[in-house]
Amino acid sequence: MKLFLAFCMVLGFAFAQQPSLALNRYEGSTVLLPRMEARALNPQNLADQVMGQVAQIGGADGCTVHGGASFITLLRVGGNAEVTWERGPASPNGEGKVYLNATILPTGQILINGGMKKPNDCDWTWEDVSYSTWLYRAGENGQWGFGAGALIPLADAPRGDTDKAIQDCFGSNARLGGQHGTPDAMRAYGSTTVLLADSSLLSAGTNMVRHRHGPEVECDKYVSRSPTLFFPPYAYRPGTNEKRTADERPRILSIPREETWAYGEVAKIKYAKAKGDYAAEIKSVALVRPSSVSRSVNSDQMLVRCHFRVDGDTVEAAMPWDPKIAPPGWYMLFLVDANDAPSEAGWVRIDTYMGATIEGVFEDYKGFDSPVRVEIRELDADTYLGEHALPVSRINEGGRFQIRALASIRHGKYRVHIKPFGDWQGKTVETELTGDRRLDVGTIKKRP
Repeated sequence: MKLFLAFCMVLGFAFAQQPSLALNRYEGSTVLLPRMEARALNPQNLADQVMGQVAQIGGADGCTVHGGASFITLLRVGGNAEVTWERGPASPNGEGKVYLNATILPTGQILINGGMKKPNDCDWTWEDVSYSTWLYRAGENGQWGFGAGALIPLADAPRGDTDKAIQDCFGSNARLGGQHGTPDAMRAYGSTTVLLADSSLLSAGTNMVRHRHGPEVECDKYVSRSPTLFFPPYAYRPGTNEKRTADERPRILSIPREETWAYGEVAKIKYAKAKGDYAAEIKSVALVRPSSVSRSVNSDQMLVRCHFRVDGDTVEAAMPWDPKIAPPGWYMLFLVDANDAPSEAGWVRIDTYMGATIEGVFEDYKGFDSPVRVEIRELDADTYLGEHALPVSRINEGGRFQIRALASIRHGKYRVHIKPFGDWQGKTVETELTGDRRLDVGTIKKRP
């Protein structure tokens, strides 16, 4: 959270101070919230991919753990570069959590699990271990704040301690006779929750030294060695406790290659719809950054939606358009259908290249709002640089446009093919990269 605030200040954002919402959230969690509006599920331009809202969740101020109306605070970066604060939904039964985990799901919802109702350095008992699990979802309009959104209680984590008799204090005998171990599903300081490629979640760990305020435990340390798996509601047939079979969810059959993808490059993914009564159209293609959790903090997680279109048994998904939105690296790619059922993930790696600016003129331009399909080939090396679906970054009233292509464009001559779309015919042109890294494609004429 400190990094986010520092980033805002470096960029010169102004804060609308609301001290009652600016809470100390010791050992809370922070999540960069996915976009959930209908338009953002299949972004058409760069603005549809930009994420500007952060949720601060739980945590404590001294021995006061934030719950109820104080459980979630939302920070929003507005179009005028002003950061505003507002309350999120209240926690169920007013329960607060410290040391909690908050994990982004492929659907864009947030799973909140684990934690404690009091910090370790305050008086607490075993009753203060939190086993509750909640689903944080946006409102029907896709908004997280302004009265929208809700926390939905899910199944509690299992109670009990199956390994208390074998906690051996690093080789020495347990001074309490093995009768006071750490509950298996206790997820406190040092715990982690990770989204797996099959869309389930692995929850593990707790490694916390006992202070004089807490209940007795073997070795004077609370240690959980028993991981648990959690399956969100989308893993089950609606209204039942029966898990969906593999063919009752969308399935990725193949992703065409394993090399790195350029920003905006189109991956043509073979897929199969869920079968029978579970069949539904694909509504989003989500890239989820692999988890890197430490001490309940998953600072690297994000969900970025890709522009896509479906052609028969193929989903044509464009990689994100800017490394400032999706940093280079590995991502899990999920197909999510209209029933909110995600596929198992395929893996893609995005890398950034120097790229170039494609320039030209759209004849008789009257406006449009969709990416342009572009194929690029380096002529000197006869190297195909792929098909790209790219938003127009700049265009004036006369139709002169710029398209930013972050492919491996180095030097020399290129064949650029602007595919037909909308009212325009498209065009293929051979052009040389200029010293200021531009490729001029001339005028794109309208259809007769």
